[in-house]
Amino acid sequence: MTITALTTYRSLEFPNLLWLEAETADGVVGLGETFFAAEAVEAYIHANLAPIVLGMSAVDIEAVHYRTRPYIGFVAASTELRARSALDIALWDVLGKLTGQPISVLLGGRIRSQIPVYNTCAGNQYVRGTKLGTTQNFGIASSGTDQNYEDLDRFLNDPVGLAGSLLDMGIDSMKIWPFDFAAESTQGQFISPPELDKALAPFKAIKKEYGDRMQISAELHGMWNLSESLIICQALDEIGMRWIEDPVFLTNPTGIQELKRNRTITYCHG
Repeated sequence: MTITALTTYRSLEFPNLLWLEAETADGVVGLGETFFAAEAVEAYIHANLAPIVLGMSAVDIEAVHYRTRPYIGFVAASTELRARSALDIALWDVLGKLTGQPISVLLGGRIRSQIPVYNTCAGNQYVRGTKLGTTQNFGIASSGTDQNYEDLDRFLNDPVGLAGSLLDMGIDSMKIWPFDFAAESTQGQFISPPELDKALAPFKAIKKEYGDRMQISAELHGMWNLSESLIICQALDEIGMRWIEDPVFLTNPTGIQELKRNRTITYCHG
């Protein structure tokens, strides 16, 4: 069951997406994928991963993991880890096909029959370009014709209507990120009172209309320094958040520790 080929695919329509097929000597093909900097990840797969894993057993997933672990580039969003992630997914797909079992079963099986879901309020054109961390990549201006799915535009301009449409579909939790515009204007060093009020407006409008029927989470994308993040998080806490995501960058453990002093707020980092 040796790995004989790694084949990658990219799409002009979705330039940040990369698909990876791992093929074995027995003809089993597993499919993996990863996101962003697809051209760089593709190059790393063929130049760095392929020479290591070709000839290895496709079912020795842990061995592949350790053999491909780099000395550098070991951070959450690095090219190296994205490449290894695509390969890992593909090898689990191979194992699932060999055993005829869902990957969830191979990982130990389910422990509950249902899980809560939330809606990440992006649109069809969100992050289609290669400028990942900018509002220019929100895709608002180039939105498709079906506005029913342009949730990012709606949370900025019609948050109450968006929340209502989600509730109609049985979705009672949503995540939005209106603070990014203010963060870009100062590189996250300062938010003015008018900017704060403008970014808080969608949260307040949804809470005023629906109260606790709709849970709201805020995504800050790690764009703020600690002092401004504290101001923003305190203001959001007064409205009532399900969680606040990446209030400071993940590599700022001191900032994360300081934020956690307010124990009424749930934070997510990733």
